[in-house]
Amino acid sequence: EGRYTLIIPGASNSAIGPFGVSYGTVTISPQGVVGLGGSLADGTAFSQKSMISKDGYWPLYVNLYGGKGSLWGWNFFTNHTITNAGPLSWINQTNSSRTALYQFGFTNPAATLSGGLYVPALVLPNDFTATLEGGDLAETIVNGVTISAGDQITLTNVMDETNKLVLTIQRSTGVITGSFANPAKSKQAIGVHGVILQDSTNAQGYFLGTNESGVFTLDPPE
Repeated sequence: EGRYTLIIPGASNSAIGPFGVSYGTVTISPQGVVGLGGSLADGTAFSQKSMISKDGYWPLYVNLYGGKGSLWGWNFFTNHTITNAGPLSWINQTNSSRTALYQFGFTNPAATLSGGLYVPALVLPNDFTATLEGGDLAETIVNGVTISAGDQITLTNVMDETNKLVLTIQRSTGVITGSFANPAKSKQAIGVHGVILQDSTNAQGYFLGTNESGVFTLDPPE
């Protein structure tokens, strides 16, 4: 029972799926009802209502892309963690949206899912390293960031790090949203989406480039 956050890591081959990290939030009621909501790394929102078995198994099935795709598989809750009990299937036969990055589809028969308990009252460290990779960026962006008391994430060195990265934590759910400026096109604001993973003290997610999605991560500084 409680709140959880989870991720589905991306793929390096666009025929298998987006490069960015998909994410979701989960609630489990005292009656065992599972409520899932999140965003896939191609920009597709998804949600599901299901039940958890007495042994901790969660059947996941989401209809996607107007019936032209799906995300499905068995997941398992144990010791306040979530893992996939077998490979997940993420299929996009075709995406007819005119703004979709992956209109010609992809098939990933071996996607993975992992996550853990999320406690809103827990405080994250103040300092992190933010990394933005892929998504048609000319090079990987690495910035030092700090988290304010108001759950806003901003650049540590604004003078030298000019990509204008600003992120906000939704404390109740662990979801992170924000934007940054493309260094090659300073007037182009790119949205960032992700989720906190408290069991590993970091955050992961995605952003959308011109032709592909990219990976967003927050990690404690080395």
